[in-house]
Amino acid sequence: LVVTNPVDIMTTVALKYSHLMPNRVFGLGTHLDSMRLKACLAEFFNVHVSEVHTRIVGEHGNSMVPMWSATTVGGISIDNLMDAGNIDREGLLDRVKNSGSYIIKSKGATVYGPGDAVASLIRTIVEDENRLLTVSCNLCREQFCYDGVCISVPARITRNGVFPVGVRMSDEELTAFAKSVMIIKDVTDEVFQVLGKMLAGIVYESNSGFTKQYAEMLSAAAGIPARPLVEAVSKIPRGSEVFFLGWVCGGKISGLPVAAKRYYVAGAAAVGIVYPHPAVEEELRKANKLSCPLFYLQGGVDPKKLGYFKRKI
Repeated sequence: LVVTNPVDIMTTVALKYSHLMPNRVFGLGTHLDSMRLKACLAEFFNVHVSEVHTRIVGEHGNSMVPMWSATTVGGISIDNLMDAGNIDREGLLDRVKNSGSYIIKSKGATVYGPGDAVASLIRTIVEDENRLLTVSCNLCREQFCYDGVCISVPARITRNGVFPVGVRMSDEELTAFAKSVMIIKDVTDEVFQVLGKMLAGIVYESNSGFTKQYAEMLSAAAGIPARPLVEAVSKIPRGSEVFFLGWVCGGKISGLPVAAKRYYVAGAAAVGIVYPHPAVEEELRKANKLSCPLFYLQGGVDPKKLGYFKRKI
């Protein structure tokens, strides 16, 4: 569950780099915005908030789209209510958009609203409530005609994950939603370009081939070139930011001292034969005097590279 703003972009980034299934990563999105619009409408019609059903789709931001076509009060479409013509819809939407800024200006921070929204999502998951809420999740082209971006749409939330639900919108809402999607998609693409430029490369030193495989998998997922250390020395400028992978030998990460002397190692992964355990990472961190993030990956051995007696053992 991603709460950090800009939540739609951060959710897409989290999905890409976590390597989790799309239904396992989602963001707060417009869930709170939808709750605020619901409260505004309840106040206007002077009814209990539970009588109002509405939602906001699209960006958690200026291009958010209220689904008036799906809004009901007491089970009655808002367009069929006598007082509906008196609603200042743009005014209500501006109120929702500026709620956070108003609260921050008055109190210094928004706490209770986001807290309540996050708590309701966690409760929905833990208690497996199968609720239909509007959260930021990965779009499916078959349902929404767009993909490769996370943005708020109605989704069924269960303990097994978050599942977007395709809905019909009015022509006006569809146009506004498409515009909102493209705004988020353009910014998200820019973010990924910047993230790709931050690391000059993935550098590795492999013995049995497992470290090389991990480096190539990471390269494919992140879109960052991977090079063996001997090649990187002539290809990647000194002082560049890199991610390093090395095989473990006697508690030391092979090649790391050379890489650390030449580059800024932003993160490292150690590949060994023992089963992954937090204690292993801690021992490696101390033995290699690492202050950057460290990950441990289980590899294996190449029998051809073992001595005669070790092969027999």
